Amino acid sequence: MEEKKRITLRIAGQTMSIVTDDDEETVRAIEKELDERIAEFGRRSPRMATKEGKMSAAILCAVEAMSRDRTQETSLTELERQLRLTEDALKNERARCAQLQRELAEQAEQAKRAKRAERSEQPERTEQTGRADGGAWETKYRALFSDYEKLSARLDALTASQEPDGRGAEEKLEAVKNLLLARKERS
Repeated sequence: MEEKKRITLRIAGQTMSIVTDDDEETVRAIEKELDERIAEFGRRSPRMATKEGKMSAAILCAVEAMSRDRTQETSLTELERQLRLTEDALKNERARCAQLQRELAEQAEQAKRAKRAERSEQPERTEQTGRADGGAWETKYRALFSDYEKLSARLDALTASQEPDGRGAEEKLEAVKNLLLARKERS
């Protein structure tokens, strides 16, 4: 906290001293603005150019300043409320992202189980597909992979709007995508 200091001001022809912890440059800027506003009132209305009028102009300036201050306080309160809502929405989106990651992991596990089941069956292959199951496994695998791609797209959309601490989810998602793509290419 700065040390308090005494500053002498001249506003609307009146000299006064104030004690403040604001820097002198700030106080001088306020002094200049206030003196200009009171002079502007005096130019608009001859009655405001009198000593009483200058006092009224000073009071009007104080009312305007207080009104601006209250408006800013209201705006700040509204911004704080919006920030809380945004934080809550982000928290919900992160939870949804985690849920989608779990669903994606489950889809990957189902694809693994389907591939293991297909390998263990190995009966005669059909002429049409060259596969023992007539292509049923491939159809099921494609459906699972399609589900994976849809979940992956939804997860991408969610993680794109996350803050830097949500980036780990993107890296895990990319690893799962690469793993599934590599398995698809091998089959």
